[in-house]
Amino acid sequence: MKNLFSFLALSLVATLVLASCIQVQPAPASGSLVANERYGRLSGVYSANLGCNLLEADKAVRSAAKTLILRQLSRDNQTSFISYEYKDVYEARISVVLKLDAQEQVTVEIKFSKTGDREFSQKFLAAIEEQLRAQE
Repeated sequence: MKNLFSFLALSLVATLVLASCIQVQPAPASGSLVANERYGRLSGVYSANLGCNLLEADKAVRSAAKTLILRQLSRDNQTSFISYEYKDVYEARISVVLKLDAQEQVTVEIKFSKTGDREFSQKFLAAIEEQLRAQE
């Protein structure tokens, strides 16, 4: 009985810690293409849903990277996802992954360096949204 209580208490603490590690942004403004923004504090990954298809998202990511003065190191283009590796002027690596979800919409995941940077990721996402609006 003592072991069961200890296990339940540990499970509750672990669940609370993991739940506090993900922050969800407030609802997007009306007319916004980006929705469901999340930042995992432990993983450093900033993710969001884009209101477009994979081709449009690919064009927007590459254009946004140019405006942020990022150098492309690699690009892996598959049928349901595209992954990129960039470097900034300070030689920090930025990973971007575009994935198709069940509704054929694109989810973007941005990770700056090994630990993540929320401000840079939001800036990158804003640049992607700006490029998507320019494509309309």
